Amino acid sequence: MDVAEMKNKAKWKGILIAVAVFLTGVVTGSVNSVGISRHIAKQNLSLDHLHDKLMGILIKKLDLSPDQVDQISPMILKGCERYGQLTLNTFNEVNELVGQINKEISTLLDPIQRTQLEELERGRQEEALRKIDSYKFLQLGVDIQEP
Repeated sequence: MDVAEMKNKAKWKGILIAVAVFLTGVVTGSVNSVGISRHIAKQNLSLDHLHDKLMGILIKKLDLSPDQVDQISPMILKGCERYGQLTLNTFNEVNELVGQINKEISTLLDPIQRTQLEELERGRQEEALRKIDSYKFLQLGVDIQEP
């Protein structure tokens, strides 16, 4: 093998490593962002809590009458339910994206690495399902796609 071939091989190896590091970062970042956003949602944005918080703001800032509260409250509840649906849809899309990226990554891995990636993916899926099972958004009846 001559020097030019070695340089070319080293260049492609470097590019491949950079791509693998980037994709690993994407996967890790996605998993972390899902975990963090779901943790925040669990603590602060249950439907009841969100509805009560929004109504409290509107009542205080707009000095709503009891009649206005009775009329506006169902609108806010409907909006909160839609928000929960959008949150779950986004969660499902992120899971789908991460799964797709993992499939692409696996084509670049040797059999041992592929098995390790599959184990990581199973752990990620289990953690994602564990987290989502604990949220009140499930009361919406929205279908959650398993990752």
